[in-house]
Order: sequence, then structure tokens, then C-alpha cells
Amino acid sequence: MLLIGLSIFFLRTPHLRDATPQKSTASGSTMAALRRLLANRHYSLGVGAQFAYVGAQVCTWTFIVIYVEKLVPGGDKVQGAWFLQLGLIGYGIMRFVMTWLMGYFRPAASWPPWL
Repeated sequence: MLLIGLSIFFLRTPHLRDATPQKSTASGSTMAALRRLLANRHYSLGVGAQFAYVGAQVCTWTFIVIYVEKLVPGGDKVQGAWFLQLGLIGYGIMRFVMTWLMGYFRPAASWPPWL
């Protein structure tokens, strides 16, 4: 976080040419754009999948603390928080590793053929 904050502070950003944005009437209203997006089946299913994915993460990671406290001998909330922290760090690292690997393997090939 410190590195990100320092880079934002020290790096120059390009200047805007015009401070007042131009309204575009060619594309229509915001509601028309929303209707077009929701009509796209892949977009709608993607939004639903993302919602379910985040919900599953929250439920799983919340349950880790309870699991350690109740079922691990000698476990308490502090130990559960450590397991939670290790899980989050591992998730963060593996997310970047798997994204890097997708550059070498076709992600669609890993799906079962019936999907």
C-alpha cells in the first residue's frame, strides 16, 4: 500500500485538455445502455456469477474463524484470524500466479466439455 501511495504521489499524470466534459447524444441515455448490457446473455450471467463468487468467498472466509474456534483443539478467535489471514494471503498470491499461467494455457480447455 505504501508503494502504491508513493507512486500516486510522485508520478505525473496527464493534464486534461478540457475541464468540462462534452455530452454525447449519439449513444442515447444511460437506461438504454443498461438495457443493452442486460440483454447481453454473457454479461448478465457474468454479473450473476461474480455476485455468487463474492458471496461464497465471504461465507467461506467468515466460517474459518468459527471453525477454528469451535472444532480445532485449543483454537480461539485469534488463531482463527491467523488462519484467515494466511488464507487471504495465499488467495492473493495464487490469483496472480494463475492469471500469469493463463497466458500459457487456454483457460477454456480447463472447463468440462458439457459446460
